[in-house]
Amino acid sequence: MRAVFVLSFVAALAGCSTMEKMNPVNWFSSAPKVKPAELEAISPSATLAVILTVTNALVLEPLAACGTPAQRSTWLGRLASGAALGAFALSEEGAGSDAANQQARALADDRGYRISGRKVWVANAEQADVAIVFASTGDDGPRRRVTAFLVPLDAPGVSRQACDSLGVRGLG
Repeated sequence: MRAVFVLSFVAALAGCSTMEKMNPVNWFSSAPKVKPAELEAISPSATLAVILTVTNALVLEPLAACGTPAQRSTWLGRLASGAALGAFALSEEGAGSDAANQQARALADDRGYRISGRKVWVANAEQADVAIVFASTGDDGPRRRVTAFLVPLDAPGVSRQACDSLGVRGLG
């Protein structure tokens, strides 16, 4: 029951950090005018604040700035309205959040890229619909290239498992 309440609350506040910047397309006209800084007055939950920050600042805003027109069309409205939740997948067991030492690999094929590897401590992973996933697309030399990919989490080959996030268990 608590998870349903938290997800409903997240849906009500999703997109608030980007509403004013991206209103030209009217995706956010029905979103409430609550700013992330005002969350403290509503709820002192660190977990709730991180859920919203990940979806808004680490997924929705980079997608708005760098996504393809098709990606933006598919995901921006859903993320901003709270109909979808975003996740951020950078950390790996051996590398932590050191992007230069990513072990996940993305290899180009005839359909785009095929990503292989394992991420840990992915905020919102258990409930998210889409994630920004980082993977190495270059060689292992000193100028290694790491790329961010937008990955629907219902894509074939994607698996998730819940983890204990050291005090913010609601992050999944």
